[in-house]
Amino acid sequence: MKANLPFRYNIYLKRDKYHVVFDYRDKDNKRHRKWMGTGLPEGCTKKELNSRINELVEEFYKSFLDGSVFEKNMLNQSLS
Repeated sequence: MKANLPFRYNIYLKRDKYHVVFDYRDKDNKRHRKWMGTGLPEGCTKKELNSRINELVEEFYKSFLDGSVFEKNMLNQSLS
């Protein structure tokens, strides 16, 4: 599902759990990264991992298209 997406993502293993890291740019061409945990341990099957990753990518893609990802970043920046 990596083809033709307006963002990139990678899978990382951190503290014996898999995470998906989304790398994208906002409207001002500023780079952002968002970490999302899969909740799957290191010993899970590849099929389970791919299924969960596809769910997270789909969820992130929907929030990317409707702009809610950008609104959360603007809110976080204004609080800092």
